[in-house]
Amino acid sequence: MTGPLLGKRGGANLVITLNASADATATSALVQNITYENTDTDNPTVGSRTVRYVLTDGDGGTSATYDTTVTFTPVNDVPTITNLGGDTLAYSEGDGAVVIDQSTNAAVSDVDSADFDTGTLTISFTAGSDAAEDVLAIRNQGTGAGQIGVSGSNVTYGAAVVCNKTMVRDVDGSRLMLGPRSKGLRFNAGIKNVHTIDVDETITLDGLEITGIKATHGNLVIKLGPLSKTIRPGPAERIGWGAIGFAVCLSDLRFVNLGDTLLHTTEWQSIVEPDVLMIPIGGKVARNTMDEDEALEAVGIIRPATVIPCHYNCPGLWTKKLNPGDDQYFKRQAEKLGSRCVILGSGEFVEIQGGQSIRKPATIRR
Repeated sequence: MTGPLLGKRGGANLVITLNASADATATSALVQNITYENTDTDNPTVGSRTVRYVLTDGDGGTSATYDTTVTFTPVNDVPTITNLGGDTLAYSEGDGAVVIDQSTNAAVSDVDSADFDTGTLTISFTAGSDAAEDVLAIRNQGTGAGQIGVSGSNVTYGAAVVCNKTMVRDVDGSRLMLGPRSKGLRFNAGIKNVHTIDVDETITLDGLEITGIKATHGNLVIKLGPLSKTIRPGPAERIGWGAIGFAVCLSDLRFVNLGDTLLHTTEWQSIVEPDVLMIPIGGKVARNTMDEDEALEAVGIIRPATVIPCHYNCPGLWTKKLNPGDDQYFKRQAEKLGSRCVILGSGEFVEIQGGQSIRKPATIRR
């Protein structure tokens, strides 16, 4: 019925050359027996395929095009952990926390998923456990490249640090960051995986797009009775040195955190309608940052969907509120401007989801 076949694999056309035995009945049977197969059984390309049939009669006539659809449904292959099953940890009383994975390092894979977003890793006792004394936990290696870090309820892998370029210097071949408790500019904190950024500069890290935003930390005035001291950001003092805010984009969500800063009406014109804006309001007494009304002016410029006030009502050594702020006043006025305002206490959080209106009342959780 036919001569040689052309194509067959790799998405190429399947061309069948007919001979004199190919009458209408035989060719109908041929059309009815064309098959489709996907040979990638691990991570195939998702989506429907359109398959087109065209018939020529050998005498110069060509049929119309006849399109059919292959609806493709991939299978979610399960993730695997290798080099783990059968491991034995020899533990002696008083050893402290010891890693369970022994011998060859365990390795995780999933042939059809680049990440495990919203997935879980569950480790449990299935035999012999005493709930009063057995503890499963995560080893805190640190924040360097290839390390697992634990901070509160957050777990990171090779966590990156992003800061203003003024916060980092190379000293004797080592990259050092401004010491967190150093008076004056003392670069003595060794750190790995640090990324520096300037205002209006954008970098991308693990799918996060991070842009530097203009910020200025004002003078900090410390008062004790009739005595006061003014601390000015600059080479003589680390407080407020290298201030910078951040806009962070993840998928379809955009978050802006201004940190402690004075108002910048011109530079912030380019920050347009982020999903979330975190903004300081505690500058009425401590004039190193915005107060409520200045923050509201910024909200009017930036027009966020949700605004969260921060950096206010912090306790001090001699006062319950070192930088008092009226969050209820701020909330009322911000919502008049069209933004939803969420006030969070210590340990509370709110979930923000893309693709939906987030100006509805927030559900706050602890």
